[in-house]
Amino acid sequence: MNATIEWHGELARSRFKDGAGVGLRRAAEMLLEASNAAAPTESGHLVESSGVDVDQEGLEASIYYGPTSAPRRGKPVYAIVRHEALRQGGAPKYLERPVIRNRGAAAAIVAAEIRKAL
Repeated sequence: MNATIEWHGELARSRFKDGAGVGLRRAAEMLLEASNAAAPTESGHLVESSGVDVDQEGLEASIYYGPTSAPRRGKPVYAIVRHEALRQGGAPKYLERPVIRNRGAAAAIVAAEIRKAL
């Protein structure tokens, strides 16, 4: 009995990467939504300036807060100070806590997109 196996490694790698990129974006957007729900709301500067970046090639995702119209002319310290202390609404660690709390769900989103792509 003979068997022939065709290996499509490059196709599998490409589809994996595509699925992982889609999953990373969806997971980052879910985490951003959870973070925005906990972010300080006194002015709205943080939530308005938030977003996600996904590096499809490096398979990295980031969530950012970059208020340019915030106090101190939007210097990075604004988002950091708000992250570390409860002030005028919202919760401290408004990014860190939702990421930790939802890490399993984020991983499941990425895994589901990879499965779908393959």
